[in-house]
Amino acid sequence: EQIAPLIGGSLASCTAPSPGTLSPRRRQVLDLLLAGDSEKQIGARLGITRATAHEHVSVIYRHFDVSSRAELMAR
Repeated sequence: EQIAPLIGGSLASCTAPSPGTLSPRRRQVLDLLLAGDSEKQIGARLGITRATAHEHVSVIYRHFDVSSRAELMAR
């Protein structure tokens, strides 16, 4: 339901946010998110609290202007 409106759109544009502008830690969190890890799993893997992992996820969502993991993966 969330991905359907994005199908057929451009995959990237020069003005689209880039993972390269994220901090190294947030890129790690992004990689784990895209691999399917939960915030709890991300915290355990990176040695951070679930609350800190959640904060990183929130910043990543804002960075890519998405509101769900499905939307993030579609981008």
